[in-house]
Amino acid sequence: MRSFIKKSVFAAILLSLSSCLFTSQHFNTGKILLPGEKVNSYGLTRGPLYFCDGDLEKDSKGHSHCVEYESDWGVEHISESSVPSFSIGWRLGVRESWGPLTGVDFGYHIEFPGTLDFDVRWGLPNFKIPNFYHNVSTGWGIGAWADNNWFVEYAAGYELLGRYILYANFRETWLSTQFADLTLNAKPEEDIFKHARSFMHQLSVGTRVNFAATSSLLPTYLHVNAHYGFPQIMLFGIRPPKGSSIDKVYSRINVGLEWKR
Repeated sequence: MRSFIKKSVFAAILLSLSSCLFTSQHFNTGKILLPGEKVNSYGLTRGPLYFCDGDLEKDSKGHSHCVEYESDWGVEHISESSVPSFSIGWRLGVRESWGPLTGVDFGYHIEFPGTLDFDVRWGLPNFKIPNFYHNVSTGWGIGAWADNNWFVEYAAGYELLGRYILYANFRETWLSTQFADLTLNAKPEEDIFKHARSFMHQLSVGTRVNFAATSSLLPTYLHVNAHYGFPQIMLFGIRPPKGSSIDKVYSRINVGLEWKR
């Protein structure tokens, strides 16, 4: 049984790394866990996934773009499918106040499809504003074989009635070279370890509700947030055609459940 579980986890990680190498289900409320506190989180969203039906061409930065082509039905290049995305996360509080910091916690977050992130969150002084929390997260995400993701995130939240936190977080990622930029449409003489990195900008705005659960079987928190990201990246990290009608900013609604221990 343990062998089956290990193989399943390994297969899930490989599946998560088969698409776009970034994450989008961000549930950082700005509040830091106390030392010894643990949180397990599970997220779900559904959004469009775009496929390139045409050839690829690379721009001057080494990014692969889908190319439009003529067919009996007119100009075509992209097909669309709506797919679910799942996430699993775990966090641990490790320090309370530390110098100017109000606390420190760390954890991991994996999305299917997506990638695996590790990060440390650093609690910031609240300027004596009651019920206000904010932190800065610094982290690393698994990329392809050429390089990895590096990101910094700022999150702020305000607690209402002891049960609700209204929050927003903004993440800036130095995105790893995507699979399409390394392999698809590559010429034999091209270096498959060549870097083609770019920045990704992401914003999440939402709320967290405390269920005040009395049973360990019930979730402690419910998250609902709206997530926005730029630029739009398709399956395998392919970019839309230049001048495409596809929205340059993608958006989705994320729902998450957390169990605090």
